[in-house]
Amino acid sequence: MAMNLPRTEKTILMALARSYSLRRGRSERTQTQIAAEVFVTRETVNRGLKSLERKKVIQIGTLPRKKGQWDRRFYVFNGFTPPAKASWRPASTV
Repeated sequence: MAMNLPRTEKTILMALARSYSLRRGRSERTQTQIAAEVFVTRETVNRGLKSLERKKVIQIGTLPRKKGQWDRRFYVFNGFTPPAKASWRPASTV
């Protein structure tokens, strides 16, 4: 897949790749963690992740938490599939 991605999106993608778990088939970094690693704001990371999802470079999924807490987000590179036993659904918003 040859794409001309903006520098910020490439940097975010590299941060996701560094934390990618082959065992789980996904990256579970928070937007705040990614922002600190690549020296941008969390909002910039949010926009970059949405753009990467629109361009079909990644998929964003959620894992439910108990007791009404916010769902956890995770990121899967297209071309990989999450483990069969993982229960996840695509995120409606980021």
